[in-house]
Amino acid sequence: MASVESIQTNSVPGTQRRSHSITSLSAATLVDQGEEQALPILWSHMYASIGASIGSLGSILGASRFAMTVMYPVWGYLADRFSRKMLLVWFTGIWGLWTLGISFAEDLPQLLTLRLISGLGLGAFAPAAFSLIGDLFDNESRGRAIGITRAVGLFGVLFAVGLFPFVATRHPENWRICFAVMGIASFLTGLLMLMIREPARGASEPELRDVVTDQNASRYTFAWSDFWTLLKIRSWRLLLVNELLTKVSIVVFTGWNFTWLNGLGLATPVFYGTILVVFVGMTVGSILFGWLGDRTERSFPNRGRITMIQIGLVIGAPSVYCYLSSTGENIAWLITFAFLGGVSNCAFSEGTLWPVAHLILPPEIRGSNRAFISMVGGAVSAVMLVLSGVIADRVGVSASLFWFVPIPILISAITWIPMFRTYPHDRSALHNALMQRRADLFNLSSNHKEKNK
Repeated sequence: MASVESIQTNSVPGTQRRSHSITSLSAATLVDQGEEQALPILWSHMYASIGASIGSLGSILGASRFAMTVMYPVWGYLADRFSRKMLLVWFTGIWGLWTLGISFAEDLPQLLTLRLISGLGLGAFAPAAFSLIGDLFDNESRGRAIGITRAVGLFGVLFAVGLFPFVATRHPENWRICFAVMGIASFLTGLLMLMIREPARGASEPELRDVVTDQNASRYTFAWSDFWTLLKIRSWRLLLVNELLTKVSIVVFTGWNFTWLNGLGLATPVFYGTILVVFVGMTVGSILFGWLGDRTERSFPNRGRITMIQIGLVIGAPSVYCYLSSTGENIAWLITFAFLGGVSNCAFSEGTLWPVAHLILPPEIRGSNRAFISMVGGAVSAVMLVLSGVIADRVGVSASLFWFVPIPILISAITWIPMFRTYPHDRSALHNALMQRRADLFNLSSNHKEKNK
């Protein structure tokens, strides 16, 4: 009988159609990003139409963020217990028809209600996609997969930025067309995600890929007691703190960036050019740091990605500060730091952080991990969005953004330092646990074959 260690590893189960799966996930991300950013992009064209104040944007975004937050534990549990593909089909795709309903809103209460309902489904994507990508790609290719998915999602924002204002300026009520388009597109991506091939949980892990099947993977399923397993992992606690801080920064920035730029009184070409540069920087950064993260994984597995994230945080805080300090008079300054801020943001976004989490967490709790971090981050972000709107109404958008964007990134750069000590330890602990699981599954398979002889 072969030993556990001598078994030759095979290709990851279900990866024949990885390209189809990543195409479907990328399309869903594209639509979801456009759907989520439609309101901030269109707000300056629509708030008068529904009788709202400019500061109401913060309350609506905060409330919808809260709606996503309260559903995250449910989505995480479902992603770790049931089909991740069908979760994406129904609640990321078809649920998007509620966005179509926003096009019929006549006043602020109606808009708020529809945005809350649509926000419930938006929260399903991250836990399911996080878990699924972890099983579709190994630790030397996850960064690129996530980077590509995120980059395609940013094209959704670019599409919205380029098309929605053009449509909205043609008639005071044309903003409704934009929400209708996004709702229909969301429904269509739900059908597209039927192409996803869902592998067994743990199928991409080198310790498990040749012994795990859908049947024996069900022996290791999420239980609520696993929540305490998360809390015991020191690197996970640091990831949580990092995402809380950077999430607040990113959410407030994207929520207010269009309104802030509009307040600078820029010429139309400069306005749209600046927005384009920000998202081009983020698109380039998503692909670059996803690829670079995988390269550093091969050469410096214990601290490569950790160092890259640290550098991104150190560069990101001053870049965003310089961007927000612009008055619009020095266009070169504005454009330069718009690009640097966009690029550096991606050094501490999903393409780098998600692979780090994959390497310290067992496969069966990855969806719940993503859900819990998103839940806490969403709750804090919701409060900060509302608070940013209150402050914006009192002292202006610029002053509000200075407090809510660069300062959290700076704090995150400091709190990230202990990861250099904890990450190698926690990564090694997961490897040992998966090797023990490998031995258990190997013995289970061998015993089953013996009985069938």
